[in-house]
Amino acid sequence: MSEGFTPSFTEYIKPELAKDFNVGYFVFHEDTKTLAFQDAQQREIDISRILFLTREWDFNNGEKNLPKPYLIDENGAIKEYGSNLIYSYLNSSESRIVIFGAVQDFGFNHVDAALNPKTTDYEGIQEKHVSRNNKKRFFTVTEDGKGNVFVYLKGKKGDTEENTGTGSMGIKISGTDNHGNLSLTLNGKFGVTQTQTDGETETPIAQLLFDNTKDAEKIKIVDKAKNIFLMNKDGIVLETAAIRIGKDQTLKKILDKLIDAITKITQNSPSGPTISPPLNMAQFAALKQEIADFMDKQ
Repeated sequence: MSEGFTPSFTEYIKPELAKDFNVGYFVFHEDTKTLAFQDAQQREIDISRILFLTREWDFNNGEKNLPKPYLIDENGAIKEYGSNLIYSYLNSSESRIVIFGAVQDFGFNHVDAALNPKTTDYEGIQEKHVSRNNKKRFFTVTEDGKGNVFVYLKGKKGDTEENTGTGSMGIKISGTDNHGNLSLTLNGKFGVTQTQTDGETETPIAQLLFDNTKDAEKIKIVDKAKNIFLMNKDGIVLETAAIRIGKDQTLKKILDKLIDAITKITQNSPSGPTISPPLNMAQFAALKQEIADFMDKQ
């Protein structure tokens, strides 16, 4: 018999009710790659005989969100602990089992500060919080009862490489023949800030802002080097130390080469002698200086 399992429900509810409720577990065996339900007597039952009171775990409805199983190694020892589940039987032959929920969901003291216990706060009563928390990540979706939805995903650093979470989030939109469309309509300001984390310090790396303030609408992009791209009613403003076209060239260098090439052009005069350099050499020199002043000297 494996060790580490709670044999009954008596420590959670009154003893006289314990005969109707039991604690069981999902177990996943590493050696055989099989998943089963283990009842209070440690009998393993095929999951096809398991029903759930909550839709959250209704895998028959396409939800891949079963309770966390105990991970059992090839020697039959518990490698990683899972959820302790409250269950009972639907018939006397004990052929069908219904799971009511996880023991931790019946705790008397919730530590989630997002929960609102004030029954006189109507908006607070309408709040909904879905949270997932383990060693690798914390994930929560919150609806505040006013129609606002907030999503937060954080990867945890962890104490080992196996327990480290990345906190990456991916979104894919795909339609028929890969013609998927994503439409995002915003009636308000929209900002995106990319940060870089060093220990406990977060440093902004890049920012994108869409501002729909009436008569002051703008789109602004700023990076860590303070390069700024701004679009507003006055036009487009680009503040940067260098404007580059191509891998190793800058626009100023290309224009300088063009002017130098023009100034080396020679032509014959009607009387015969060659005219070189151009008669408007001073204008070309002034133009090069004007370009340098506009783009900053490089």
